[in-house]
Amino acid sequence: MPRHPLSPLLVCATLVTILSAGLAQPTSAPPNSKPPTPKPPTTPTKSAPPDTNPKLPTITQRVGDVLEALQSSAQARQVEGALDEILDEQLFRIDPKSTADLEFTCAARRLASHIRLINNAEASAAAVKTLQAHPAVADAMAWAVDTRLDDVPAAYRVLAELSAKYDAKLDRYATLVAALCIVHDKPRKGGDKPPTPAELFDYFVTNERAMMMPIAGGSTELLTHIVDSTASIQELAWALPLHKRDDRIGTHYFDVIYDTQALTTGMPKKIEGRPYTLQNLLKYGGVCVEQAYYAEHIAKAIGVPSATVLGVDSTVGHAWVGYMHFGTRNVWDFKEGRYDDYKGLRGNVRDPRTGHYVSDGFIAMRAEGAKLGPAPFKKAAALADAAQHLRDRNKDATGIRANLPKPAFVLELAANACPFSTGTWEIAAEWSKAGDLDAGALERWCQAVVRLCGDKYPDFAFETLQPLIDSSKDPAARDRLWAWARKNLLDTVRDPKYFRADLAALMLIDCGDSWRAAGDLNKAWQRYDRVVLDNANEGPEMFDATRKCEALLVEGGKTPAQIADYLRVVWSRIKKPTGMASNFMVGSNWFRVGNLYAAWLTKAGQKKDADTLRALLNPSATGK
Repeated sequence: MPRHPLSPLLVCATLVTILSAGLAQPTSAPPNSKPPTPKPPTTPTKSAPPDTNPKLPTITQRVGDVLEALQSSAQARQVEGALDEILDEQLFRIDPKSTADLEFTCAARRLASHIRLINNAEASAAAVKTLQAHPAVADAMAWAVDTRLDDVPAAYRVLAELSAKYDAKLDRYATLVAALCIVHDKPRKGGDKPPTPAELFDYFVTNERAMMMPIAGGSTELLTHIVDSTASIQELAWALPLHKRDDRIGTHYFDVIYDTQALTTGMPKKIEGRPYTLQNLLKYGGVCVEQAYYAEHIAKAIGVPSATVLGVDSTVGHAWVGYMHFGTRNVWDFKEGRYDDYKGLRGNVRDPRTGHYVSDGFIAMRAEGAKLGPAPFKKAAALADAAQHLRDRNKDATGIRANLPKPAFVLELAANACPFSTGTWEIAAEWSKAGDLDAGALERWCQAVVRLCGDKYPDFAFETLQPLIDSSKDPAARDRLWAWARKNLLDTVRDPKYFRADLAALMLIDCGDSWRAAGDLNKAWQRYDRVVLDNANEGPEMFDATRKCEALLVEGGKTPAQIADYLRVVWSRIKKPTGMASNFMVGSNWFRVGNLYAAWLTKAGQKKDADTLRALLNPSATGK
């Protein structure tokens, strides 16, 4: 492999961020000040000139020399070890203002780790040759492919497929290639005839000029929300001329006629039994899931990142659409099809690369930094890699290695380098859960995430705070931290319909769990019962809290009649859903708590009352 296997890595000037204040100033209690707006990066500075002394080769030369030995997976582990030694030397004199060499080394380590995981000798050798021939692709793959999240051999099989058909175009569309590799490394379900990665590459490159976002050089993160299409190429090509340059593409959610009969009577949807295509959805209609799918995929057809969003209120689940709105500010828009009942609830989005559901706030948070360009993300990722490396080294550090910087210090540098890099926060949460952050560091990280998110991304804040706060074994401390988090993240919302009752409930449930684990059942009951009282007609968290109260009543020796009486009062506070078939009603708090109440009536020997209640909960097919 040549001495320059990766494309040049830029050095971004230090960002003045909200995190620098949060991580640099330990305090006894979290502050309440509002976060300043993060400043965009300044013009990249030039790295120090390379050492011209032939006796002292540069980091680039040394890394290149090491990589020359990498021909297939057989040499990968040895190469990784040599790169680790080079990284150790850099960490003795780490300079967060100048990280070009660190980024180069970490990118090389990432690529070597990818090759090691491709166990097939022929496939790994072919991957090395492709990376060698395409430095831009090597750079994109280094930063995109994550050994913790991706099926690495499968991702490189996608790369091999693309190389076989479009080799001459790979470097120009390196980020598109990387997005396809990390999305299509796992099987996908949905649609009528899901397209292959090669078909998608050809479609987006062929129609590049008609796309709403850049395909060549576009953000890998945003491109993942385009190349995850399960609509066929023929469907995408049909939608393209109809919606070309539509900057409010999400409004077409309502183009799909709602299949009211399916909702109110439980009859099969008109689309059932027919090819699940965009054309048929427009012709036959569907319920909210079909409306969201249609809007999501016509958005992808014109190069707009998009996703179906799922949410659940106290009665029924719902689906709406999220899409990137291109304007003065490129931001995710999650409003189309999101009715008022769901504006104060979590929206769940399928992460294109993992297939797992994350909050819409998590998706918006990751996209927030895309406008900064790749440089700050590479810097943050390299520092985070270095922190992880130090954590592994320091477990048994002796001698000279004991003088390396502390892993937590380097991880804080990563957060300051780019606060929008969600990977850094995930690592902090992981370390906290493992007990690797002390009380002072824990509080600084909690401060930092709240300063960053304010009330803008409360879902992301909650998901990050929970493992941090839960790492404390003191239930009183957890109570205090969650109360502070609610005050700063939720109680600042002025419009009641946007208040996140679901997150407030989850915070209380988490507090209740900690008190129960500590053996204080009375305080646990107070937290759970408050959720039951306050959230009767909100989200599904109320039912979870009800089950926890039920368990405490059983543990406290209450009789079935007493438990049934408690559930009678709880159920009486819940509004019965209206205007929907019974098969849509089964997920509601009214139905679920009612069934629980009926079960305890039966246990209490009140079978007649239980049967009457079940008849009310499960009406006959006549709808009476």
